[in-house]
Amino acid sequence: MNLALYWLFYKHMKQLVFILSFLPFFAAQAQSKYENNPDYVLWSATRKLQASDYRMARPHPQGNTPVVGMILVGYDLRGYDLYSKHLNKKVVNYLQRSGSWMDTTNYEPDLLLTYEQTRFDILEVYARKLRKELKDNRRTIILRGGQTFDARHEQLMAECNRLIVEYSDDTDSGRLEAKQRQWEARIQTMLAELAEYAYDR
Repeated sequence: MNLALYWLFYKHMKQLVFILSFLPFFAAQAQSKYENNPDYVLWSATRKLQASDYRMARPHPQGNTPVVGMILVGYDLRGYDLYSKHLNKKVVNYLQRSGSWMDTTNYEPDLLLTYEQTRFDILEVYARKLRKELKDNRRTIILRGGQTFDARHEQLMAECNRLIVEYSDDTDSGRLEAKQRQWEARIQTMLAELAEYAYDR
């Protein structure tokens, strides 16, 4: 084998070994647990959150917290998934029913649901940004390891949390109707700009 062929062989074998060694990292991620799980409500453009989705027993009997919504952006990746044409389904924005609670006795449910749905929608914007990140940088993730994606996930979620705080402050947690409508329009624009990264695309 001449030197040029040897180097080509070595280069590709080295990459192959790295990729194969990388597979267990993704396999260690939680297996697909989001779809068809009655404890999870996946974000949907048509199915909005309902008071009945909040099923946890009251977390603070003496407190005045009107709602606790466990809304999370998770991802389920295995090495071979990065070669799939359906990467959008690997990042999921969902509410966990058993970790969510709403006081419908002392507070107006519609107001609480408006606030929670807006939070959910903001998180969907960032879930789509994460899906875009996954699609645009799949080669880097394969070659450098899952830590690259983990770090970007943390960065985007920190940015998302800052936007949720801004929304909450600006609308008084959804109570200021005019401000609420402005935010809803803003968020819908953001979602439309990232439409190709919707979960079901």
